[in-house]
Amino acid sequence: MNTHFDVIKNENFDGFNVLCQALLYGARVKVMPGQLFLIEGEGQSKKTAFVHSVALSTRLSTITFVLQKRFRRAIHQRKKVPVPVGATFSYFAKRDPARYAKKIGYPVVVKEVFGENPAYAVYDVKNAKQLVEAIAKVKAHLPTTAEHEPASYAQTINLSSAEMDEGGTRTKSDKARFLIEKQLQGTQYRSYVVNGKHVLTLQKENDAIYEVKPSEKIKQLSEQAVKVISGLANGTVDIVCDMSGDAYVVELSERFIISEACQNRLFVCDKVFSSLLLSEVNMAGLKLRSKKIRGSYNFSFHGVTKSTDFISSLTVMAAEIGTKLSVLSIDDVAGMVTISLKSDAILSALFVEKVFDGHHISSLTVERKKSIQKKLLFG
Repeated sequence: MNTHFDVIKNENFDGFNVLCQALLYGARVKVMPGQLFLIEGEGQSKKTAFVHSVALSTRLSTITFVLQKRFRRAIHQRKKVPVPVGATFSYFAKRDPARYAKKIGYPVVVKEVFGENPAYAVYDVKNAKQLVEAIAKVKAHLPTTAEHEPASYAQTINLSSAEMDEGGTRTKSDKARFLIEKQLQGTQYRSYVVNGKHVLTLQKENDAIYEVKPSEKIKQLSEQAVKVISGLANGTVDIVCDMSGDAYVVELSERFIISEACQNRLFVCDKVFSSLLLSEVNMAGLKLRSKKIRGSYNFSFHGVTKSTDFISSLTVMAAEIGTKLSVLSIDDVAGMVTISLKSDAILSALFVEKVFDGHHISSLTVERKKSIQKKLLFG
């Protein structure tokens, strides 16, 4: 992808694409820190919202069950969704994990039981020594979105609490749990499901990832993996089809995860995220405008403290994406600045990411300006 897009962190790429689609369709979007988007249709009171790519239709309780692998595996097993053999252990367990890994056979995967997507895991663990090292790595892995505290999902139900070890290093609590799972060998697929329906599947082969037309088994399994989680309509489903032709769900995310290898493939992002946006706005009863790649956008920033410095910084950011801005209004008392920018929708979304990456503002609102139709009068 263009080097301009390096400002987008991998874990924020899905939210960036939701914003980009909203701008493409001319929606009015209020953007808040943490990639929280409030999306409105033209001249309507109806709204919908996203956090990253998690839609308003997904309940918070549902996110807990998806992120907590122990819960999710239990639900899948009860609903006859095939998953790899696996079990969870607390970090103070010493002998049982090694015995279990030997029982199910190496190689195994060691995963966080609870973690933000993509959850941390150590793959291709081939023996007891590597197992001890992998468990230590997973135990030491803490959310990177906050310096001293677990990130927002983990804080919600306090399942990723950390404590100091004897060396003064923060690690997960000994009472927390991790998962040992059989690592399956076979063809790897990643399917995207929107509103319970399969929309796209990617296949990984060696280092290459490409779109494929999946078998009915893969499509149905990806849809089933999402549908059986109450309150979940959208998701990313990782599937392995082994040498005997049996397929297993190895991961499920409530967010739309786009691997770095595919982030420059605009057709993948456009197909997945346009399906997601349109599905959600239809459920909310919103009406969007026509899809346009380029337009003029008005940005209203709230919580601005030093307007002169802020505008200077915005001017530089606009130049970095190859455009110029026009200042429409400044209100130092209310802490508001409004500007106009003419650019592609994807670059306007990038501009938003740059602003939040470089400034502390409370929120911004962005909307594509209506085109003025010239009328010729004949008389």
